[in-house]
Amino acid sequence: MTHGKTKGHRLQEELFRWYVTVFRGDNCGGASAAQGLNGLKHHVEVLIRAGWTLQMSADNSLADKAGVDFIWENPSRGWFPLDAKAMGQTSCRLITQVHVGNNNDAGEYKQLRFEDRIAFLQQLVNLARTGQPVSYHCCQPPGLTAMASNQLLDGLKNLRKQLEKSTSCDERLGEWANALGKSIGYLSIQKRGGPSEASKHSAQKLIASAIDAFFGSFFNNNETFASQQMRLQPNLRRSDRLQYLHTGDVIKATVGNAHELVVLSGLAALIKKRFEERYIELVGKHRTAEWLMQRKRTFETKGVELVIHSVLDAFQRQSGVRRTA
Repeated sequence: MTHGKTKGHRLQEELFRWYVTVFRGDNCGGASAAQGLNGLKHHVEVLIRAGWTLQMSADNSLADKAGVDFIWENPSRGWFPLDAKAMGQTSCRLITQVHVGNNNDAGEYKQLRFEDRIAFLQQLVNLARTGQPVSYHCCQPPGLTAMASNQLLDGLKNLRKQLEKSTSCDERLGEWANALGKSIGYLSIQKRGGPSEASKHSAQKLIASAIDAFFGSFFNNNETFASQQMRLQPNLRRSDRLQYLHTGDVIKATVGNAHELVVLSGLAALIKKRFEERYIELVGKHRTAEWLMQRKRTFETKGVELVIHSVLDAFQRQSGVRRTA
């Protein structure tokens, strides 16, 4: 995001601080919280005594750039990579997804929902008891300490080589190696100063095409499309690499074979401008048409959101990004 840390990152840090507090023995909440925690806390404490430890990756560490927020490991068993997500999905199936969601009610647990905290502890217990950890003999976990930006790219390339070598030992590592291609491509672009003009132009062209396609159907003198749009509940949640940020009116999208991350602002303003142009054009021909007045009312209700939804769908179809609910 353009303003500070992402919501998922903030919730990831809050989750880890809470975990440390709980297993350091400090007071972690009121009576109702303790009742929900007691059983799971005991199970996790047993695992900790058996050698299991949880560590969080630092910003700009190798693990962070490889899509890993936590390492849950045991010296005699192996390790599990985990990724805390407020939206989207992990980069590959080997990385366990940890859901973190905002608590809309003010209370002692700040912004992270209590049920997500409980679910996280349950995940740790399930992984330790029945999961298949990555063996240290196959592959060492990625580093959790922050690195200089000029070291991260080489570090990721070396990690991918290590994962590819270890595929014969654990085939799951091969999928992770493939997933690192996007991170490596993104860091390569950053190193040379950002996305190419070709990628920016491609993104702008796709946005313009999606907007024109939407209004082409929206302003058709046919009730079907407009009525469908009014019933639609747009889902603007996609992934870390494809999203619309209401703050700053910014769209982020991965473009092209090199997976260049393009960030463009002013999307809502562009949509409103295009609507006005098309509406004024049609008013001259259909000044008193009731259907045209209805289109204006529909657009004023939730038109911008609907068009942004269509733009995100267009990027998703182009890149094959998996839709998230």
